[in-house]
Amino acid sequence: MSRAHTLLFLALAFALSGCALLRKPGSDDVDLAFQGHTTFSDRDLYRVLAVQLSDFAKTTYKKSAVDDMAYEVERHYNSEGFPFASVGYEYEEASETGRKPRARLRIQEGPRTELGRVSFEGNLAIEARTLREFFAPSSRRVWEEDHEYYVESHVSTALSEIAREYIVRGFMDVSISDPVVTFDADRTRADVHVTIDEGTRYSLAAVRFEGELVFASSELEAAAASFLGEPFAERVALEIEGRVEDLYAGRGYADVSVEHGERQVAADGKVTLAYRIVPGPIVTIGSIAVHGDDKTHESFVLSRLKVKPGDRYSRTSEREAHSRLYQTGLFKTVKLSLEPVEGDVTTRALTVKLEESPSLEVYFEPGYGSYEELRISGGIRERNLFGQGLILQGEGTLARLAQRGKISLIDPWFLGSDVSADFSLFGNQRQEPSFDKMETGLGIDFKRRFGRFHETNLGYQYKQSEVSNVDIVDPVPQGGTDDVNISSVALTHTFDQRDDVIQTRRGLLTKATVEFADEALGSELDFVRARLNQSFFVALSENATMGFSLRTGVIIPIEDTETIPIQERFFNGGENTVRSFKENELGPKDSDNNPIGGEAWSVGSVEWRNTIVGNLDGALFYDIGNVVLDYDDYFEFRGLREAIGIGVRYQLPVGPMRLDWGVNPDPDGDEVRSVLHFSVGMAF
Repeated sequence: MSRAHTLLFLALAFALSGCALLRKPGSDDVDLAFQGHTTFSDRDLYRVLAVQLSDFAKTTYKKSAVDDMAYEVERHYNSEGFPFASVGYEYEEASETGRKPRARLRIQEGPRTELGRVSFEGNLAIEARTLREFFAPSSRRVWEEDHEYYVESHVSTALSEIAREYIVRGFMDVSISDPVVTFDADRTRADVHVTIDEGTRYSLAAVRFEGELVFASSELEAAAASFLGEPFAERVALEIEGRVEDLYAGRGYADVSVEHGERQVAADGKVTLAYRIVPGPIVTIGSIAVHGDDKTHESFVLSRLKVKPGDRYSRTSEREAHSRLYQTGLFKTVKLSLEPVEGDVTTRALTVKLEESPSLEVYFEPGYGSYEELRISGGIRERNLFGQGLILQGEGTLARLAQRGKISLIDPWFLGSDVSADFSLFGNQRQEPSFDKMETGLGIDFKRRFGRFHETNLGYQYKQSEVSNVDIVDPVPQGGTDDVNISSVALTHTFDQRDDVIQTRRGLLTKATVEFADEALGSELDFVRARLNQSFFVALSENATMGFSLRTGVIIPIEDTETIPIQERFFNGGENTVRSFKENELGPKDSDNNPIGGEAWSVGSVEWRNTIVGNLDGALFYDIGNVVLDYDDYFEFRGLREAIGIGVRYQLPVGPMRLDWGVNPDPDGDEVRSVLHFSVGMAF
């Protein structure tokens, strides 16, 4: 399928989708009309009543359903700043001749009322400016006017949030009166006055522990140390209780009881808490019984538990065992419980109840890129091979200009450790603008996570790297178009603090890789290759995000290698790099304008993304990047080219469908002025 045919197909699909969206919403079961509305269209009001209209046929009392519709429309107007809106209705039953029931909603909108001055009385601990922020609207679209409308329910919500804020700050007796609302003469502005009785501010002064104190007083006091001198609320008492229970239960006291003693409250609000501790006996795990492991071997379950008979019970170990089993992804539910052993109060049986998830997955994902065009990715994955939690998967991508395939055997807990091992066979081929390349090989990759954000990979790869159909017309340096066998090791560290890997709004991503190929490893090519990907995202508002990205790489030939073959060089330009260029067409070229790549490249991007409506986003972006033929020129920043552009994205489950138009502000020679890219997925 040519690019023109593909774009025509997509345009037709969108057109047909648009026709469906333009069909008048409503119900085939009732003839519904609106009267007196000017602010909202029929379509808007039909959307408000979507649930009622879909349920109308199933409703026994039709007139009652219409009454509910009038109420919903009135509520909608109230929520949009029309506090005086009222909605009446007329209703006619269906006729014997087959005419549908008729309903007419008569709308009296009244004025739209802005929220004016919000004043406070009695607030000593929290300044008025801070309290006023609770009344601010949660979000606003880019085209909406800068208005705050008076909505009674929003005011009530704001006052509830203010009360919670006071309680968090220790004012447990705070009292907030009903707001006094004053409308101006034409009822288009509402001023709100709030009276607050803050009451006493409570703080935690001391904590006493009584009963069988089997631990040093310093350990018990540590459970409450962070709360001393801080504002006191009921959650503080519960938090300390939980910490003390965890301290005992973590050391084998499975039956520990922490009871609240007498609480003392001084006139100045200082609180002294007392707890009585009954630890019970130290408990030992006597046996472990696993239920529900129909496909999974018990040995695998026990290996993830990391608890064995004879161990002293620990609530911390129990929670970690539960987490390890659940994180395998093999079980829908995981329940761990201690069962008594008759005649022995110090020994318990640990029961593990599991509900297994389906382990076989088959998936397909469509995609599109301006260069590769329409592509289909798919695969099959068995996540519990031999009942041992091993993963066997085959995956591939098919496009007009590229084909990729990979078979992997993954052990997520290699040799019982927290290291994941991935053994793979792969084959890739792709038609580049000035040559074709093909790679086949095998890889071994060891991965370990450190905390929530850090991950380190150590891998070995052997591949046959072949090049064909080279269009370069100038003499190529010796070895520049050779087929080579490459054997290399690579170390990668990733720090990923993004809130969402598909639709990122905030966070940081850093990924750095160093790869080493040498004859000692069996390689015909000797080099050191380094790559860095640095991205940073800032949420400017509920709907707007600013993203920054720097991606760079360098490959340095070493020892007897003088030239890096063209299929191993860096290229730039395209839908994910500098978007004013077509794929790989930025950088050094031969006399026939064919890109020849280089030993170093860089690209920096800044992108502002903002929600337009629903799943549709808009973007403004700026890219700058280069490719240099020789790594020695890496820090010279030669040949920098730019892109200034706009784009739209439509959010899909697999990632955004993206249309970007990149303009080259200063074309050089045969460079085009602008390029339109259509693809799936973010540029960075």
